[in-house]
This record gives sequence, C-alpha cells and structure tokens, in this order.
Amino acid sequence: MQFNTGTNTELKEEFKNEFSPREFLGRYLRYFPWLLLSVAICLGIAYANLRYSVNVYRVTGKLIVKKQSGTFSEDKFENLFMAEGEANLKDEIEQIRSTSVTRRVAENYDLQTEYLNKGKIKSSSVHKDEMPFHVKVVSLVDSSKSLKFLVYLFDDGFSLSENSPKIQYGRQFRVGDATLIVNRTSLPFSGFASNIFEVIWSPLDDVCKKLVEALDVSVIAEYSNVLSIKYDNENIRIGKEVVDGTMNAYQNANLEDKKQIAVNALDFIEEQLDTLRLELSGVEKRLQNYRETNKVIDVEQQSAFYFNNMGEMQTQITTLEVKKRVVEALLRYLVEGENEDKTVPASLGIPEPALIQLITEYNRTQLERELILKGTTAENPVVKALETAVAKLRKDILESLQNISKSYTVSLSDLNDRSSLNSKDISSIPGKQKQLIEITRQQKILEELYSLLLQKKLETSISSASTIYNSRIVEPADSDGRPVKPNKKMTYTIAFLIGLVVPILFIFFKELFNDKVTSKSDVERFTKVPVLGEIGHADISSALIMTSTNRSHIAEQFRALRSNLQFIIPRDQKPIILVTSSFSGEGKSFVSTNLGAAIAITGKRTIILEFDIRKPKILKGLGMEESKGITSFIVGNESLELLCKPVVSTENLFVLPCGPIPPNPSELLLDERVNEIFKYAKVNFDAVIIDSAPVAMVSDAVTLGSYSNACLYLVRHNYTIKKQVRFIEEIYNQGKLPKVSIVINDIAAGVWWILRLWL
Repeated sequence: MQFNTGTNTELKEEFKNEFSPREFLGRYLRYFPWLLLSVAICLGIAYANLRYSVNVYRVTGKLIVKKQSGTFSEDKFENLFMAEGEANLKDEIEQIRSTSVTRRVAENYDLQTEYLNKGKIKSSSVHKDEMPFHVKVVSLVDSSKSLKFLVYLFDDGFSLSENSPKIQYGRQFRVGDATLIVNRTSLPFSGFASNIFEVIWSPLDDVCKKLVEALDVSVIAEYSNVLSIKYDNENIRIGKEVVDGTMNAYQNANLEDKKQIAVNALDFIEEQLDTLRLELSGVEKRLQNYRETNKVIDVEQQSAFYFNNMGEMQTQITTLEVKKRVVEALLRYLVEGENEDKTVPASLGIPEPALIQLITEYNRTQLERELILKGTTAENPVVKALETAVAKLRKDILESLQNISKSYTVSLSDLNDRSSLNSKDISSIPGKQKQLIEITRQQKILEELYSLLLQKKLETSISSASTIYNSRIVEPADSDGRPVKPNKKMTYTIAFLIGLVVPILFIFFKELFNDKVTSKSDVERFTKVPVLGEIGHADISSALIMTSTNRSHIAEQFRALRSNLQFIIPRDQKPIILVTSSFSGEGKSFVSTNLGAAIAITGKRTIILEFDIRKPKILKGLGMEESKGITSFIVGNESLELLCKPVVSTENLFVLPCGPIPPNPSELLLDERVNEIFKYAKVNFDAVIIDSAPVAMVSDAVTLGSYSNACLYLVRHNYTIKKQVRFIEEIYNQGKLPKVSIVINDIAAGVWWILRLWL
C-alpha cells in the first residue's frame, strides 16, 4: 500500500471514476430504512384506498348482427319495398349507443331513481327490487333538475334527517319543489349497513347521456359480425339489466322500423287499388253498355284472321301501358305533400336499376331521419342535413320517373304508329268491332294492374307478418364477479413505485445540491492526494478513545492509520506529524489526541504540541486543567520539562499545552524559541504530533510545516465543502506542506460501517 508513488497516482486517475459497489453501499445504504418506510407508507395508503373504495364490476353481453342481401331483384319483394342492404357494423354500434335506445332502457328499468345505502365509510348501490322501500315521484316543478335526499328508515315511518319528524309510509311529502311518496316493501332493512339510504332522482335525458357514455360496444374480432356490449356498474344486477335491456331495445327498434316500412307500402297499394276499382268498374260498365247498345256479342272468331298479326304488338303496348301507369302512380305519390315523410315503395316491377337505387337510398335516409328524431328535435343540424338529402333524392326520383315516363310515351307512340300501319290490313273490320276491341284493351290493362297490386299487397302482408329481428343475442348479460375498478394490482404497483421514486428523487436532489464531502470518491474526484485513513463517527463525550484495551471500530481505524504512517515516514526517522484542515470544526484536536495515544500505546514516548493557539481544545478534550504552555515558553523563561503534562490515562503520552492565547499568534510562531521547542521534542520523545490551526484561515500550519516530516490533512464527512478539497490539491502541488495525506473524519457509522469492515 504505497501512497507516495507515481504508480499509485496513475492508478487512481484511471479508476477513481469507476462504479464501486462498496462506495455505493457506503453512500446510499444509510437511506435504505427511509426507502422501506416510504414504500410501507405508500402501500398502506393504497391498502386503505382499496379497502374503502367502491368496487365496480363489468357486465358483458354478445349480440350477432345478421347480414342482409345487398342485390336488387324484381322477384324478391323485400328488395323492392324494404331498401335493405348488408349490415354496416359501425352504423349498428352507433344505433345501439343512440339516445333512442338508451331512453327505452331507462324507462323500462326505472333507471332514473338510484338507491344507495350509507355505510360508515362508503355507500353501496342497491337494486330497486332489493330495497325495503320505493320512492314514487308525484310531481316535479322542474323535471330538468336532479333530486337528492336522505331517508332514515324506521319500522313505523321514515325521516329526511336525523332530527326531523317522522313521516308515515304512503303519505306525500316535499323535497324542494318535488312532491314524493315513500312506500314500504316487505323486505327488511336489518341486513343493510345502516338504516340510512340516499335517493337520487335524475332527469331522463341525463340518465340517457350517462348510459351512452358508459356503454362500450365493439366488434369482438375482425371480419366478425358479433358485437360485445360492456357496462361497468357498482351493482351487477343493475349492470345486467342495462346490457340485456340495451340488446332487447335495439332489436325491437329494428323490428319496428321494418314493420313501419311495410305499413307505408300497404297504405300506398291500398290507395292505388281503390282508384283502380273505380276505373275498372267504369270500363266494365262502358263495355256492357256498348254491347247492349250495338248488339255486339262475340265477333272474335270473325276478326281472328285479321288480328293474328297484331297479337304480339298489342302485348307490347299493354306491357308498356302497365308500366307507364305504375310510373304515373309513383309520380302522384311523391308529389302529394302528405307523403313527404313516408318511405316510397320500390318500382313495382319497373326494371330500371338507377330508379331502384334512388328509391333504396331515399327510404334508407327517411328511416335514419325518423330514428334520430326519436331522440332529438327537428332543429338538430343532423336532422336538417338529412331533410336536405331527402329533398334532393325526391327531386332525383321525380326526374328519373319523368324520364322513364317520357321513354315509355315514345315507345308507345312508336308502337301505335306501327299499329296504325297494320290497321289498313283490318280496314274491313266494322267500326263497332274496333271500338269494342279498344274498350276491351283498356279493361285488360286495368285488370292486369289490379292483379299486380293485389299480388304485391299479399306479399307485403306476408312479409310484415313474418318479419324477424336482424340480430340475435349470442350471450345474455353476465359478469365474472371480479371488480374491474379499483385495479388492486395496478394500485399496489403504482403505490410501490411512488414509494420508491419519491425517496429516490429526494436523495437524488439532495445529493445533486449537496456541496459537502459524503464519501471517499468525493475526495478522490478533486485531488490526487492519497487518502491515508478513514475515521468513523464517535458518539462518546470524551475526546480520548484510544486505549490499549479498546477494540471498537474507531480504535481499530486509528491503529490502521498508525500503520499507514509507516509508508510515508521512514522507520529510522522520528515522526513529526502536522495535523491540520481547511477550517475549524473538522476534528483536528480529536485526531491528534487519538493518533498520539495510538502511537504511545506501542511504547513510544509521544508528545502532542497544542499549536492551535487561537482555539486550543486538547486539554479540554482530555479533561485536564488549563496551564502554562507554548506561549508561556516563547514570551517567558519557563522550562519545557515543567510545561509538558503527562496524560494520566495513557502511558507514554504527553501534552505541551498552548498556554495563554496571545494577541499576535502568527508573529509569535515566527519566534526563534519555536526551534527550541522542536529540538526539545526530538531529543526527549519518539513521536511528535502537532495540532495546528486551519490552513485555509491562517498561515500557522504552513509555518509549522517546516518542522514536520509529514502532514495529515483532515476532511470531515458531511461537513467539509467539496470545493475546499481543491485547496488541498493546490497545497500538494505547490509543496507548501510536507508529504500531505488526507484523513476522512466523522464518517457515519451503522450498517454501512459494518459492511465496510466486512468488505
């Protein structure tokens, strides 16, 4: 262990910034109890929070939305009238979370009234069917405001506060502007935490809004039509009612929409049938009158030969006439103001894809508008936007129908022209027969149209009667019974982390802003001066610790310091050791006293020179009386032999006291008689310890350094400022003091010191 070689300095420069587990434990292990205490407190707070927090449970249900056909076909009546396509899951999710659906749930399960049982710490939610009483709202002045009050329940009545008079069950009472009635049920209230209940009544709109925000609807997997509906609530039974009620309300709403479409279609068909009955009756009566008047009974055989060539042409004309009448009926239906908010039946056999697409989009937009109006007013911007879209679609449908009608008119005109050409071939047919055929043709057109509408009416009635839900409940509402809030694992984890982070941050900032020396590495970071020893903290009042029988860790540290002195002072040279520091209070007198005692108990005559003539502490620390000393010898004719005082408790240990404190200490140390003191000490003693003044404050130590062959520079743990260590480096580099070595004093004892000895 060489402290004064160049090799040692180079090694220290190379390794002093490396991480040292020993140094880390020495610096931070003393904070470990505080770290444990912080973690324990945070975990305790977390436990108390979990103990008195209200548990929230998750209820989940699953609903599958069936796919609908997205193709248009004249043979499928649902495509003509219902305007349905493949289900859009995002739209279905929004419909489930709509106000119209949640309103049904709130009304069906009376979710406007909430019951809570008051406990000592927390309140518990109670289902209405488990309550020993029910609250009925008789009247409200302002139904947009919430209502909250307490009910103190007794066998013979109830009260609204602890000291208020009792009210009989079934009698009306007032809370604010509301008139209420409390009815007793057959259920007892002895099993509850207390007889105090809190009743909260909320407006329907507020309840719907809360349900919309709380409902979590999502697709369980990609490319799946199964929706998961989740709802968190303190009471599992209430949660199941909300989830099951939401799924049922959604199904019923869709079923009602389908039936409404069918009703509108039946109304339209019935109106057209009434009109056709009158027209058909008129044509039949006209035919009957014509036959009776002109005595025309059966001339088909007579004209069969002439009209064989016209058969196909007449069929085409008849088909076009039917289609044209259907188009004209749809035009009249759209133009009439009373049908603005109704869906439009599909084309009734008109094979025009563009028209079918427009009608489909028109009916879908109308249904969407009606759905939103169930939960809002007509002034809603979304409703306004849908009305604009409906108006545009109606206009497009009218234009399309008009264009189709024109095309049918052109086709009929062409067929009629061709029929006129063929009529020359039948000019021999009597006029009566021609008129009869015309009346018959009109009758046939009306009969075919009437038959078509009867068929559609029957199909619509069958479709309406067999309408089913477009969704199916896969799994009814259920809960695993484990609370999702508060999350115990997460709470304890966060509490544990906070318990760690807070003290660690405190330690970090404390160390960051701490400018005191706290470890050996702090010294080595600022100076190349070797550290000769480390002295622990002493809790005893006496300054003298070193005795021949003392085996404490501090005594062992002074023995180690005594041994380390052999590496800087040759064996054949009497050690004259100067003990100094940067400022007062760093333990010079304590170290001087015990180092002298450590050397003295080896059998060497040792003297401590109390040269700190400004603040002498050696005699006081040893419990000796003040007497004449160094200053008395310098300014007088005192004998050094008489001035030296033996330390009674330690053999071979002597003290040359300071003596009276002079007014000019620095000048006094320059006196020639100081040389005589050191000559006397060298002749009569084997070791000399010089207790000097702080070197950073006065020049006494530098003056005394010329008489010594080694200097112990004290640095006190958690006392010496780090910047002062740089001053030691300056003294070392300039050679102001001989063979400077550092002793770290007053290091905190405890677990750290035990580990340090073990390591």
